[in-house]
Amino acid sequence: MKMDDSSEVANSRIVKSNEDDVAEFQIRPSIEKRFSKDLAKEIIHNVLNEELSNVKYDKDEIEKLCKNIPRKLKERLRASIDPNYKLIAHVVIGEQRGAGVRSVARCLWDSATDAIASISFENNSVFCVATVYAVYFY
Repeated sequence: MKMDDSSEVANSRIVKSNEDDVAEFQIRPSIEKRFSKDLAKEIIHNVLNEELSNVKYDKDEIEKLCKNIPRKLKERLRASIDPNYKLIAHVVIGEQRGAGVRSVARCLWDSATDAIASISFENNSVFCVATVYAVYFY
């Protein structure tokens, strides 16, 4: 099968590697655009501090924050990673009352490209766990 420039390949990117119009398929993100757990943790930490430092628990305010924080996390992370990554931001905010919370997540993914970053935050009134999953879409 011969491919020309008008060919489309579903879910793949074609990269021209030389002047002979030889096409290569790139199915993994470049090293520079891979999801960095350290950078993600830094961004999550900064967003949580900005949004929650002086917050007192109020159910209406917390509802807004639970919608805005994931949006901000995805916006800030998007610039530093390959556009084929799909980001899932999960934020849990609760009132500090001395009770424990347990949470578990299980995922099936490619450990060479997909990753997770999670940070916890608490002040005198609220606690928060923010998790970002980065799943590479082939």
